[in-house]
Amino acid sequence: EKMVGDMANFQTALNNRLDSIEENIRDLNGSLRQIDFHPNPKTYIQLVYRQQIREDIRDFRQKLKSDWKFDTGEYERSKDISLLERSFAIIKSIIESLREDENYRKRVLDVRNWLMFHATEHFAETHEIRNVYESTGHLSGGEKAQITYTILGAALAYQFGIDRGGHQEKSFRFIVVDEAFSKLDPEKSKYLMELCKQLHLQLLVVTPLDKIHIAEPYIHACHYVENKNKKFSRVYDLSMEQYQLRKREFDAIQAAQ
Repeated sequence: EKMVGDMANFQTALNNRLDSIEENIRDLNGSLRQIDFHPNPKTYIQLVYRQQIREDIRDFRQKLKSDWKFDTGEYERSKDISLLERSFAIIKSIIESLREDENYRKRVLDVRNWLMFHATEHFAETHEIRNVYESTGHLSGGEKAQITYTILGAALAYQFGIDRGGHQEKSFRFIVVDEAFSKLDPEKSKYLMELCKQLHLQLLVVTPLDKIHIAEPYIHACHYVENKNKKFSRVYDLSMEQYQLRKREFDAIQAAQ
């Protein structure tokens, strides 16, 4: 009887995790709804989940639902010990299957594996579906990055409690973007910066000098690192006004030459 009670608690704990994932997805979709995925016409991204179709996960979940349960009222009336014995045998079988195969145990007990996910792109005006993204295998590198940035950015904003209005001034919002522009075209690079701006993220952009023009409209200071003879490094801290002045001076020298 204690085993049956423990099994019920175990089932409840797993189902609570599943409910939590589904609730988080709904909240994330609220954040994603506010992000312009494409500007013209405006679109937004939503995450969609459905039940996993893998046979082993489906069978495990079915066992958790009913196979080991019995009618307590019937048992109290009949005192038929076979009801308990049947329940015990099924629970024993579930435990042994989890114990014997570590890969199976990890797969079926990780509730994230109970669901399958894909993304849909919707027109902002009509909310009709424009595209369905089952995977990113057929997308270009820039398109993959755009979807990844969008979902990851919304997740960061949700996780750290950053509201879209930027009013939660004490919330954590600092991220580092390291050479993100190297493999992106200018349009996708600008999208990344606009996304961070929409989410009110505090941003440190690490980039070579020839890519800094992408970040210039979005940053307030520049920390220029100079490495001499690959031996000595120096950091120059400049406001954007100072940086622009130095840049104009350098351009004038280059033009004169």
